[in-house]
Amino acid sequence: MKKFYVAAFAFAALATTACTGEGEKVEETAADAVETPVVEEVTYNLNAEATTLNWTGSWVKEGEIQRSHNGAIKVSEGSLTMKGEEFVSGSFKVDMTSISNSDVEDAEKNGNLVGHLSDSTFFNVPAFPATDVKVNSFSGDVMNITINAVGQEFTQDINVSKTDAEGTMTLESSFAVDFGDALPYTNPEDKTNGHVSSEVAFDLKLVLNK
Repeated sequence: MKKFYVAAFAFAALATTACTGEGEKVEETAADAVETPVVEEVTYNLNAEATTLNWTGSWVKEGEIQRSHNGAIKVSEGSLTMKGEEFVSGSFKVDMTSISNSDVEDAEKNGNLVGHLSDSTFFNVPAFPATDVKVNSFSGDVMNITINAVGQEFTQDINVSKTDAEGTMTLESSFAVDFGDALPYTNPEDKTNGHVSSEVAFDLKLVLNK
């Protein structure tokens, strides 16, 4: 009889321990589920009014810059989608009809310069009124982009500084694009007296809002 009581007590203790263990397991699993946040995709849309894209073009001779002109172009639309700090997708459109010059004060000369930049020897704006920019990747401070300009594609990495504040993402970058043979005027047969460089420098400040 004594053996029966001992066996019954041992069984009850084992059953209680097993039930308690299962309860703890359920609690731990529930706690783990709560602690794992769900990261959702967020799309930031272009704030065109706050965004700036400035350009600088140069006249070079024997590899040295002799003089330069500068101005601006408008980024008309675009967005960037992120999942936390992970890049998802992005694209932008530059309105080439908005190209302007900032350093030539004489109105007639300014107009002539802008007209030259817009004609078929340079950006050929009538045929290509918009430049599409696709963001291929964005990791850390490096963004890989493909620029579709003057009927050709130019893919390269650019260094980007990113800041986030109250639903606004700001991306800033200074980079240069060598358009090569896509700009006929930059490749004259006689380069004795210098020529317009096919490399154009850009200073970009993209402002995007959720």
